[in-house]
Amino acid sequence: MAIKGGRLIERQPLRPMGNPRRRLLLTPQIADFLDGQVEGSDFPRWPADAVVSRYIGGYIICVSLQGKSASYIDLERLQGVDEVWTLCFRSPKPGWRLLGRFAARDQFIGLRLYNRFEINTRPKYEAAAAQVIADWHGVLGSDEPIRKSTIDDYLSGTIRNANQDQT
Repeated sequence: MAIKGGRLIERQPLRPMGNPRRRLLLTPQIADFLDGQVEGSDFPRWPADAVVSRYIGGYIICVSLQGKSASYIDLERLQGVDEVWTLCFRSPKPGWRLLGRFAARDQFIGLRLYNRFEINTRPKYEAAAAQVIADWHGVLGSDEPIRKSTIDDYLSGTIRNANQDQT
């Protein structure tokens, strides 16, 4: 993967873990946000780190490939755009969304972070997704995100499929 005009930072959970199963790469600006280094930010650092830790550790996360939005979903692929996903930090409400794409299985690249109030309509989500795609090309050049059809193609570890009936 070629990184042009910038660098990506591999995110480590606030509490170290032994053997991470997945990778989360971020822009330096997003890494600063998650580290609480942005003045005046109301970003919920500790609740977000719980989601990040579960993702990186390969622990259970709830995933939706078909844009099913629900309060228990941690990661969802947006519908109507080319392979843009959102890692959802839902607490405290309304939460925050980290938008990005998968470069490879278990390797999510977070490129934009939004307070949920900022992207509270479908047109705003689509505009944010377009920015993610532009950022992707700015950082990764001609490398393409993976385009697959099953959750297992994107992620290993423990996964709950939000699109299957839960009994």
